[in-house]
Amino acid sequence: MNEIINTKTGEFIPIIVEDENGKLTITPEACETIKQFELQMKSIKEMYGEYKSALHDAMEEYGVKQIKTDDFIVTFIKATERISLDTKKVEAEHPDVFRECMKISDVKSSVRVKLKEEKQ
Repeated sequence: MNEIINTKTGEFIPIIVEDENGKLTITPEACETIKQFELQMKSIKEMYGEYKSALHDAMEEYGVKQIKTDDFIVTFIKATERISLDTKKVEAEHPDVFRECMKISDVKSSVRVKLKEEKQ
């Protein structure tokens, strides 16, 4: 499927087209749609992060461990330590152990979108 819906008009628009040089490129409409979604998500994530931080601080201050509502459950997680393995160091210093213990997992293909910082 090489189309997405234009959120303003409701029309389907192509995502990738061939330009005059035969190079595949993203359409300006698709580019603008992706940019707007990315900006909206960034803004929402920032606001949500600030709200969660305030909620964290309030729960910690009042010693609240859990809040249950009809819609969700919020649980305060205490600070802890995490143990991890420095795989690069193990691979460098003990390559046989690394090969014997390594686990290979399939990773699904995906698309990464990263907005460039706007020039001022």
